[in-house]
Amino acid sequence: AIDSLFTRTGSTLRPQISSHGCPDIAQLQMEAGNTSSGICTMTLSEAEIFSQHGFNDFLIASQVISSGKIIRAGELAQHAKVTLIVDDLGNVEELSKFAAERHFNLDILLEISDSLETSGVASGEPAVNLAKKIADAKGLHFRGLLQKELPLESKNEMPGRASFLKQLNRTLETSELIEKAGLVVEAMSVESDYHFDEAIACSRVTEVIMGAYVLTNRAIVENDVQQAAYVLATVTSKPEQQLAILDCGQKAIGADHGSPKLQSQRGTISSLSAEHGKLLLHEEEGGHVDLGDKVWLIPSDVGSCANLYNSVQVAKNGKLEAVWNIASRGRYY
Repeated sequence: AIDSLFTRTGSTLRPQISSHGCPDIAQLQMEAGNTSSGICTMTLSEAEIFSQHGFNDFLIASQVISSGKIIRAGELAQHAKVTLIVDDLGNVEELSKFAAERHFNLDILLEISDSLETSGVASGEPAVNLAKKIADAKGLHFRGLLQKELPLESKNEMPGRASFLKQLNRTLETSELIEKAGLVVEAMSVESDYHFDEAIACSRVTEVIMGAYVLTNRAIVENDVQQAAYVLATVTSKPEQQLAILDCGQKAIGADHGSPKLQSQRGTISSLSAEHGKLLLHEEEGGHVDLGDKVWLIPSDVGSCANLYNSVQVAKNGKLEAVWNIASRGRYY
């Protein structure tokens, strides 16, 4: 299990629950060991929902902007540990204003990124200057740095290892500069589903944020990790001998990171419309299906797929054991 890798270093695993939105799965992740005291959500509303299910330590990995959301974050912080991320001085000042006025305190991680494709302040001097502002702000506690997963290099390719390591080195160098400026970097959080081994191996990383490992997706499976989540599709039409139409389109499995993969080697999903998928059968692999046949599909991105459903059916050895609620489905705000 991936969580066992953390026994070798001082870092811990913080589950990123946006990849499934299911409190039952999150509870199993927390019980697996080698985890931090809390979970990571991508939105404030996800944290609010999970707080109703007994979770009380949240890293919200998207910037909380606007007075309404900041007030909600402060209310959540009254009965849970809440850590927010920032990358802009205006957001720091707004958070500090409401924290001071309403007498609540918020832990802050500074998001670092040198990519123009994602949020985050540039490493080096810009990050050092903003860290100082956070440390001086009333109601805010500067805890450390966050490096998020880099964007996919294409729909079908995971972020490159070289790019990940380059950003990690810059983040570590920035941490040293911040400490030389007189601040304490308590936490070094790194998010990565694809190059987590590099983050775990780094002694200065205190926490690794991972989400897709628990259910997995197409890109991770191609790295020899066992698949856990599938979508069951039905053959509804056969226009040609080697072509089948499935009742599973983008609305049923998502396509943000490309088309899904067939569980077997019998065919390839060539395209997805809103409602249907086109399956090209591989004759040389014995590919043949009839109307009504079922096929298992592996999502390209398990997070966007799970968000399309109200629940997940849990099976073991071919038998249905439970139905778990996807409680934070649609909680984007």
